[in-house]
Amino acid sequence: MSLHLRCVTVAAAGVALLGMAVCAAARSEALRPVMVGAVRGGMKAADWVGGKTAEVRKGLRSLADEARKPAVKGKAKAKA
Repeated sequence: MSLHLRCVTVAAAGVALLGMAVCAAARSEALRPVMVGAVRGGMKAADWVGGKTAEVRKGLRSLADEARKPAVKGKAKAKA
C-alpha cells in the first residue's frame, strides 16, 4: 500500500472516530452545556474575525485610494 493511500485511510478513520465521539457527546446530557458553550465561543470568534477582516479591508481600500490620488492628479496635469 502506498504512503499516500495509508495517510488518507488513517485520516478518514480518524475523522470517522471523531464524528462518532462528537455524536455521542452531543447526546450526552452531561456534556451538552459544555458543547453549547464551545459552539457559542466558536460563533463569537467567527464574528470577531469577520469584523476584523472587514476593518482591515476598509483600511486597505482607504490606503489604496490615497495612493491613487497623486497619480490621478499627475495624469490630469500631464493631459492639460
